[in-house]
Amino acid sequence: MHLQAERIYSLSSKLTPISTGVTPELHSMKGIKACIFDLYGTLFISGSGDISLANGIDREQSLRMVLKKHGITPTKEFLWDYFQSLIVQSQEAEKAKGTDYPEVEIREIWEKFLAGMGVKGCLHSHIESIAIDYECMANPVYSMPSLSEALKSLRDKGMLLGIVSNAQFFTPHLFEAFTGKTAQEHGFSKELCIYSYELRTGKPSPEIYQPLVKNLKAKGIVPEEAIFVGNDMRNDIWPAQASGLKGVLFAGDKRSLRLRTEDPRSERQRPDSVITDLNQLIHLVDKKT
Repeated sequence: MHLQAERIYSLSSKLTPISTGVTPELHSMKGIKACIFDLYGTLFISGSGDISLANGIDREQSLRMVLKKHGITPTKEFLWDYFQSLIVQSQEAEKAKGTDYPEVEIREIWEKFLAGMGVKGCLHSHIESIAIDYECMANPVYSMPSLSEALKSLRDKGMLLGIVSNAQFFTPHLFEAFTGKTAQEHGFSKELCIYSYELRTGKPSPEIYQPLVKNLKAKGIVPEEAIFVGNDMRNDIWPAQASGLKGVLFAGDKRSLRLRTEDPRSERQRPDSVITDLNQLIHLVDKKT
């Protein structure tokens, strides 16, 4: 097992979904050749509902606990405010370049944060360990029930598998941490796995879906032959459908279900199907034309 996967597993505890009370809407879709997934809140239970969305108090406490664990004495009073200011600075710099929804590379943020504490020359691997420790504390995660079973069923059906996710360097290791298999061993095509930290842009920007659409076409698949499964109407369903994919809302956990009823884009959008368990996906896809 990869060292980062081992670290995530060792710092995690089992989580179970909280019922949303939503009734599934299973509409069969013909000619589907690829299933693309969001990760946080969809394939993996997210304690905060998304990546790094814990409340302010938890973040402050988590930062202090992680620094103490690594023998670092804070030199600032409000750690989270300082950490957040570094994120905002990075995002504003990218917005100035024309990026609508900029994503940070969290290792760079941690390097600047630690430098602000007088910790310089920190090894890359040490920064990664600190970042993982913080994330596991602030946003505990665990695999959704039926994850491995559902992916196998889709793979056996002949589906190509992909990912478009707001993510950081540690995110791909969640698969191995909780299932014992890497994303590729589960059948995910490397070309169809798009992570926000690599592009420096995140959801709900349709821009993050452009590499996916391009790589699907390279495999002979048009967007209409792919479904996107996600828990957020604004971040997942709206941009996926705007990019030509079918949108399947995952409503399997109350923590992460985001209907976004206050957002005009979400009001105009309807998912093509609604599922409450990953195993329900097999009833939606049929490659026959």
